[in-house]
Amino acid sequence: MFSAIRLVPNTIRNLPWSLGRATPRAFSSQDNTLNNDVFNFDTFTMKPPKQLTTEMAEGIGEATQFYVRYGVANQRLKALSQDFNMPIVTKWQKMMEVFLVTQVHVIGGMGYTGDESGLTQYASDLAACLQQVDPTMQELFREVRRDTWRELVATCFGLEVNEIPTLSIADARNVMHKVSTKMIDPETLLAIQTRTAKIEDSDVEVEVAQKHQVLQDIIVNRVYLGGSPPLVEETGFGKGAQGYAKLQCAMSDHEGDPLIAEYASAGMIKIWGAAGLDINSIHGPGLPAPE
Repeated sequence: MFSAIRLVPNTIRNLPWSLGRATPRAFSSQDNTLNNDVFNFDTFTMKPPKQLTTEMAEGIGEATQFYVRYGVANQRLKALSQDFNMPIVTKWQKMMEVFLVTQVHVIGGMGYTGDESGLTQYASDLAACLQQVDPTMQELFREVRRDTWRELVATCFGLEVNEIPTLSIADARNVMHKVSTKMIDPETLLAIQTRTAKIEDSDVEVEVAQKHQVLQDIIVNRVYLGGSPPLVEETGFGKGAQGYAKLQCAMSDHEGDPLIAEYASAGMIKIWGAAGLDINSIHGPGLPAPE
């Protein structure tokens, strides 16, 4: 055993690598009879699978979870958790950025493009895949998504996963009703109107993005964390950023419930209208919880 250990450094030095980079010679071939057209990667175009299978989807989910738990994604999330002065909205956005980069990295290995189009196509392929599997397999995928989401949020906000409560459907509906009620409160809508009315930009996309930022800020700091007591404390999730993070995680377990969706939609339509935005303009891969 000891001789094997001593041989490892020499073996590594003799491999055709230099500081993690392959040398051109390492991949050169002495066989000039090879068909250059077949091996010309300059013209190679990657393609996603024609049909995403359950094995592929399961592998993508587990690989994403692995990076969130052990990889560079985990390092970045821990770094975010140590920035106690960062606004909650900014931290949440950066957390989602970490997840997106991780998922793009994973699905890129399956041929999906590393952009919004690739994420959207993967989400569509995954939905089609899940429609074909039995309830047991669907539950397995839900568990992987749920665990990944909880680990992502817990790491970013300095929580232990077991600190995040599990809500019954009745309790989750009650929480969402309270959230929706605060969203459509006249004072909340007036605050949105007042702040967004001051935003003007010749670039429509920039103006919309700035209004989105105002909405997120008011939703987090006024709807969830404002008032006495704040909604996160009233509903038993604790204080501040960690209370908000725990509430979001617990509620994500019930995101498919029709009544919760109805409450959320009622509130979102009102606040988007107050900001002068069209809620039907929402687009993109959507990220309530990681795949």
